[in-house]
Amino acid sequence: MPSQPACWALAALVLLGAALPAAAGAGRSLQVQGSDDSAPPKSVPYSGGAEYASTSALGYIPNPPLASAALVHNVSGMEPDQIHVTYWGPGALLFSWATGEGVVGPGVRPANPKGVGSWVLWGEQSGEYTQNATSNISLAYVAPYTNASLDQLSYASPLLHHVLVTDLTPGSTLYYVVGDPELGELSEEYSITVPPAPTLDSLPFRIGVIADVGITLNSSDTLAHVMASKPQLVWLIGDVCYADQFLSNGTHTPKGYPTDYHTYQPIWDAFGRLLEPLSSSIPFNFIQGNHEIEPMMHRMRPGKGQGQGAGQGMAAQYDIFKSLNARWPVPQDPTKVQTQAGQATFTPTLNDYHPDPTATTVNGYYAQDVPGAHVMWLSAHIPFDQSSPQYKWFMADIKAVNRSATPWLLVNIHVPFYSSYADQFKVNEAMRTIYEPLFLHYGVDLVLSGHVHSYERTKPVYNYTVDECGPVHLIVGDGGNVEGMAAEFIDVAQPDYCKNTTLYPAMWFIANPDGKPLITLQDGQFCPTSQPAWSAYREPSFGHGILTIQNATHALWEWHKNQVDDSQVSDSVMLTRGSDSEACTKARAAAGAAGTSS
Repeated sequence: MPSQPACWALAALVLLGAALPAAAGAGRSLQVQGSDDSAPPKSVPYSGGAEYASTSALGYIPNPPLASAALVHNVSGMEPDQIHVTYWGPGALLFSWATGEGVVGPGVRPANPKGVGSWVLWGEQSGEYTQNATSNISLAYVAPYTNASLDQLSYASPLLHHVLVTDLTPGSTLYYVVGDPELGELSEEYSITVPPAPTLDSLPFRIGVIADVGITLNSSDTLAHVMASKPQLVWLIGDVCYADQFLSNGTHTPKGYPTDYHTYQPIWDAFGRLLEPLSSSIPFNFIQGNHEIEPMMHRMRPGKGQGQGAGQGMAAQYDIFKSLNARWPVPQDPTKVQTQAGQATFTPTLNDYHPDPTATTVNGYYAQDVPGAHVMWLSAHIPFDQSSPQYKWFMADIKAVNRSATPWLLVNIHVPFYSSYADQFKVNEAMRTIYEPLFLHYGVDLVLSGHVHSYERTKPVYNYTVDECGPVHLIVGDGGNVEGMAAEFIDVAQPDYCKNTTLYPAMWFIANPDGKPLITLQDGQFCPTSQPAWSAYREPSFGHGILTIQNATHALWEWHKNQVDDSQVSDSVMLTRGSDSEACTKARAAAGAAGTSS
């Protein structure tokens, strides 16, 4: 078990002298124990010192040159690059890497996937590789930068390899290399520890939480802090590298993407290298964010001529999530690796962008068990209404959760349901109104999100009211991305749409059922005029979170901001699952009826 920072022992003192309550089932109330448990909501204003580069002149935080040491392609031939490991399930890891180098140019074509083998060799001692696994899963994709043909400027990816290794011993440490031994092209040796079995006996279990990362110097700082925190698993909750913030010549595009459907794909390769020291040594899990949509020209088809490059009687059809699906598959089906790119289409109208409701998307949603918890990953960027495959999957999965084996129930979704920052305020209301009653009914404990580029923790909340029956929401969109900090609070900024909701903009990347934002009022107001009672702590800063599931009833949440020493915690609370009160039992029943009928 990794050593805990000093604040862990301090928080644990709250519990000394009292026996821990017995494991709870689905019914529970959620108490938060910490220094501000009974205090009013706390705000730490933006100090301006949280970024390596100011956004005032450029409007964004510049990335370092792609030739920088941490980002450049510094291996030769077909030696593996961009190595990352995904936690696939109990005793199962997906090893992924790239060979060759991505190329930008006119008429480029992807490399032949059959040219290089995909092997993982490992053992329990350094340098002694007694076991191996291989697969025929290697692929490459082309990202066209224009809406005409591949004969114009495009990007061809390196070969992307995926090998699923099962039947590993949970909790064991592996020393491994990846590559093609027949070609003599193998990586250097890495070591990784398989997450322990998802049982209560494996607790405590320590998870690092990041989102909205990118490749800025702030991103590097965040990743270094995560490494120092020594988690056993890392969650990246969407918005990976921000390639879509750049034109095909590598220059930054004005905020308000997509611009002519451009995306600078070499940034994906740079991010894979920046992440490698962490992702090769600690297993990861991912979910899609809006910056992974990356609408890329797929083909012209008969239809109403709309969108860039559409001619008379023709409509442009776009692939979405193409890069993410090819590089970072997730465990939707434990029996096979889903790596096919371009499974979803993106059909734009003139000024309104929404995912095609008939599309199917890999990497959109999945679930898995970790020690003490069942974790559900959802997406606001593909259809989520009651008729959607995502909703039907969600209902089937949440009904089947065994709260005796996994008493904690967690949801990870990139776009938050709650945030009191002005940027992206209430952007996911339609999804919230569909899923929040179900979260309450089935006893979801925590909802972790990104998207808003700052940190915020709520109190247990339901329908904008502090409610011990509801989950705590944690927003950690503070990974360090190129767009900069969300520094303004909604109650201070008071945009024009606060008084005139007809001015509230529709966000093209949210799959709202009718394509329009949902307007809700609380106490007759769209925007609060002071920090809401449900907002416990908010601070504009870059950083990361650590969630330690300690036992069936207690979990420790810690937030580390980048400006302080690795061991210092800026926000820390103990979450306690208690037995449900009569009021919570009645509220869950009512929420279940509301959720299934809405």
